[in-house]
Amino acid sequence: MCRRHLFDKEIVQLLENEPPSDSEDDLESGDEQGIYIDDDIVGLEELDKFLENIDDDELDPFLNSINLLDSNLDINIDMRDVECEPDGQSISLPNFISKKFKLDVTTPPFVAKPQPKVKNKKKQKLDISWKREKLSTQNVEFTGDFELSHEILNLSTPYQIFGYFFQDDLIEHIVNESLIYSVQINPNNNFKLISNDVKKYLGVCLLMGLVNISNIRKYWSPNLGNQIIQETMSVNQFEQIRQFIHFNNNNNMLPKDHVGHDRLHKIRPVMETLKKRFASIPLEEALSIDEQLCSTKARHFLKQYLPMKPHKWGYKFFVLCGVSGFSYNFEMYSGQENNDANRYSWEPDFGASGNVVVRLCRIIPKNMNYKVYFDNYYTSVPLMVYMKNRKICSLGTVRRNRLNNVLLPNEKDFLKKPRGSSDYCLANINSQEVFATCWRDNKVVTLLSTFVEIDPMSKVKRFSKTENKSIEIDCPHIVSVYNKHMGGVDLLDSLLGRQKIKIRSRKWYLRIFYHLLDVTVVNSWLLHKRIIAQKNKTRGNVEKPMTLAAFKEDLAISLCKVGQSTFTRGRPSNTIENALIQKSKKPNASKPPNQDIRMDHIEHWPIDAPTRSRCKMPGCKGYTWQACEKCQVGLCTGKGKTCFKKYHTT
Repeated sequence: MCRRHLFDKEIVQLLENEPPSDSEDDLESGDEQGIYIDDDIVGLEELDKFLENIDDDELDPFLNSINLLDSNLDINIDMRDVECEPDGQSISLPNFISKKFKLDVTTPPFVAKPQPKVKNKKKQKLDISWKREKLSTQNVEFTGDFELSHEILNLSTPYQIFGYFFQDDLIEHIVNESLIYSVQINPNNNFKLISNDVKKYLGVCLLMGLVNISNIRKYWSPNLGNQIIQETMSVNQFEQIRQFIHFNNNNNMLPKDHVGHDRLHKIRPVMETLKKRFASIPLEEALSIDEQLCSTKARHFLKQYLPMKPHKWGYKFFVLCGVSGFSYNFEMYSGQENNDANRYSWEPDFGASGNVVVRLCRIIPKNMNYKVYFDNYYTSVPLMVYMKNRKICSLGTVRRNRLNNVLLPNEKDFLKKPRGSSDYCLANINSQEVFATCWRDNKVVTLLSTFVEIDPMSKVKRFSKTENKSIEIDCPHIVSVYNKHMGGVDLLDSLLGRQKIKIRSRKWYLRIFYHLLDVTVVNSWLLHKRIIAQKNKTRGNVEKPMTLAAFKEDLAISLCKVGQSTFTRGRPSNTIENALIQKSKKPNASKPPNQDIRMDHIEHWPIDAPTRSRCKMPGCKGYTWQACEKCQVGLCTGKGKTCFKKYHTT
């Protein structure tokens, strides 16, 4: 903006306070005189009373502009900042130099120049005294119960294990909400849905993850299509379910300006139900917390960017996993998790990152010395002390600026030492010991622990550029323990990446639903392995668990074909299962259907077979021209023969 000198006429006009006739700054008759603050008029008398009754120490700046309007009044404003809340309305004044303003009604309003923003003061760090001592590793033995209950051990097939997490109540909820949503979209449509249709839809989605075709409609193609998918439902029925599937009533969603507005309202029932079912499994001793990404290319404000992940764009989850990769608890990042309403009254505030650990660890029993591992995004000294007070041990890498007065050497100086060098110190805070360690590797690694220290030392191999060969260097025990147990979430991500559901949708909550469905299937498979391992340990069996691909295939086929089961859950003690397995091992023998399909009592009709075959009922050596339409196996029917009935009931 260029500067110029005022002419004599302009100076006289300004002194006489006569604005041009076409000026828009003239005040109309009836305008109130006072101070404009946040588009509200505050009278000068009220302001004077307020300034007299407030102390300078209680003033806090928060606005940078003000408009003063008055007629022939002298206003003395000291250099002070005002903030109060009379009757729920805030009043504030910015900084002004002690000065008299004599304003006329005909003059334009005075606008204060915006002041520079004042940066928030940094939180005061704890004054911690560190000592050159080692950590006492007594009373850190795990006392929790890792054994599965009899109810869980009785789950045998993939369909039963999946049904333990994805229960019929949740499926009925999806059916009801989908029907409500279809009516909200168009009251005249004839959309019909039952629980079996939802199960078939889930089975088709899992099969689409196993058989990868670029276009969804190609699965019904006569050349590239899948026979099981084509027999389960038509392409029009699949697309209609995908159009109207819903999980929560839109009419119950609070508006955005409401205090209780939930950004995850549309997917909240599915998330909360699965979280409760996952947490019902006994926890492992070693647990880890890390970020997880549900990859997507959709345009949504909840999408995050994580450059260290294989898929860098997507919805972010915070997950509590065991060392096996089982997801016990999770929460999706929506920007509302750190509100005071989501924190219990007895839980302290550790900031956005530390509060994630507190919320995820609510399901961990106290006083049993569970071990929780996390990285430097979460680790802080107050968080470690809080976990130790609950008898939950913790270990994690830490950022050096979060350690106050620590007796560890500077990182720049420590890099000059040979690889394998380490240093340590100990702090006692509220009768709880916190152990800090730094180790010289390719970079300086700093860790914080409440249950493990550097001894005993071990050897690890590293490549030396100077010697052009691999050498062995010292590695503290705390680093080995961290590397061994920290990869639970990464293991879960690798399992999710195999045959995951890749159905694209413009609805953001559908992509999250498919991700949660994949997590449920992986958790079901991990629970299947755990059930087999515990049975082999207690009963001396040598049964081998299924692979993840075989587990998904069996589960997908069961969801596509099984109906409402009338049998009671329990361990299969009948001999027909073993006999069917032995028959299937014979050469040229077709694989029989699994137990869930064979005994669901839905659409098992005897039909004429195109060829004569041996009866598949164990113990029967006859040949028959009859077969089951659903199971596709030959079975004897007719007078005096009960093979068909026994095959589907015993």
